[in-house]
Formats: sequence, C-alpha cells, structure tokens
Amino acid sequence: MDPLLLESIALNESNKNTSVISQKNTNGTYDIGIMQINSSHLETLKKYNITEQDLIQDPCINIAVAGFILSSNIKIRGNTWDAIGAYNAGYHNTPGATERRRLYAEKIKKTYIMLKKNAAQNN
Repeated sequence: MDPLLLESIALNESNKNTSVISQKNTNGTYDIGIMQINSSHLETLKKYNITEQDLIQDPCINIAVAGFILSSNIKIRGNTWDAIGAYNAGYHNTPGATERRRLYAEKIKKTYIMLKKNAAQNN
C-alpha cells in the first residue's frame, strides 16, 4: 500500500487528527480516528481482536485497518480510483453513491499528487 495514498486519506478524513470521532452519519454509523474508520467495520474487526478503543488510541492500528479496507476495495474494484472512492462512499447502489465515490476519489487524488510533488522536491 502506498504510504502517500494513506496519508492523503488521513489528511482529507481527519487532517491527521489521531483521536477524532465524527458525529453520527445519516445511517447511524460514525467514523473513528485518524483514518475515520466507519463503525460498520467494528463487528468484523472483533475477529482480529481490534476494538473501538484500539482505533482511537493507536494510530498505527487505525492506519493498518484503513490499509486493510483499501486492499479489500482494490480486490473488488481493481487498482482504480473507484476503489479509493469506495473507502468513503462504499459500494451501495443508492442514489448519488457513484458521484460521491467519484468526488471523494478526486479529492484524494488531488492531495496525493500534491504530496508526491512535495516528496520529489525534498529528495
């Protein structure tokens, strides 16, 4: 997983704030930590002995979980920006979901290009 991609998501999701918890989303879920892991993943994470507290208190675990989610998206959609968009908007076929994926992916891509340019200038 490209660390700059993960950093791009962290910047957009939480401005790299490690302990932020979002307000409830319209579907009743909420987002946790630096990578804003959606609470809908908590049941799956229990299988790996990862708790909500772990996601809040340990940014490394939070980032690793984000990498796991992104990897899963890429397995489903391929290594595409649509897979990145699904990190935020999921794969639901609800009205507007395709557009939300596209807009989120655009935002991440813009941040990624900026970080990549900065990294190249510093080397």
